[in-house]
Amino acid sequence: MMVCVDVSRGTAYGMGFSQVAITLGVLLYCPPVVIQVFTVHPEVVNGTLAPIQDDSFRTTTWMLALPLLMASGIAVMFSTTTMNLHKEGLGGFDYQYEALEQYAMWDFAFWIYGLFLHAIIILQITTPVDVFSMMLSTALMVYFLHRVCAPKSQQLFLTQENLNILGYCVGVGVAAYSIPNPSSPRMTLLFALVALDYCVGIGHTWDRQPTLDTITNCRLCYTILGSLLLAGTYATWDTTFAMA
Repeated sequence: MMVCVDVSRGTAYGMGFSQVAITLGVLLYCPPVVIQVFTVHPEVVNGTLAPIQDDSFRTTTWMLALPLLMASGIAVMFSTTTMNLHKEGLGGFDYQYEALEQYAMWDFAFWIYGLFLHAIIILQITTPVDVFSMMLSTALMVYFLHRVCAPKSQQLFLTQENLNILGYCVGVGVAAYSIPNPSSPRMTLLFALVALDYCVGIGHTWDRQPTLDTITNCRLCYTILGSLLLAGTYATWDTTFAMA
């Protein structure tokens, strides 16, 4: 049994390291993905909203190559740190705040990766998008996912947990509302992101008292699948999603 676990974990580390090569290949051989964000500055005349003029819009074009490469680099750093922590034997600790304090940078790297993952996916599926709605949906989803995945005490407060889930759903709703065509394949990408978040949330909460070994395996899987989702979306953007 131990051999199977070691091989499985070694394969996961290999995928965590090799995803950066996949990302580089996608960036080199696929057309660049360009997204548009805008802000609107309405004019009020005599207490009423004036017709929106062209000069009320502020549009900006962003290239996703650099953020995608940064997310991939963070995933490699997280995989490397996870491997080193396993060598130090962290798996026996319970998943509690006291244990996380010893591995604060490892925990911080994971949530920075989660922020990049959500921001890039939401930017793609909602382009052209109001920059403030994009930031709001990203912040709500990442923050409340972080709260759902936080270590739990022996006494579970269902009201707080339900509020966390509700806040996350509000973030999903803002992102879904911002998609230009809700019936387009872009909605599928949002569902894929929610499915990833659901899996990482279940991995943190399924056991009443999980160990750090369980949490690290869950997070490592999340970063690998998230990186593959980012690379796959980037590679197929022009043929599948750009005109949707």
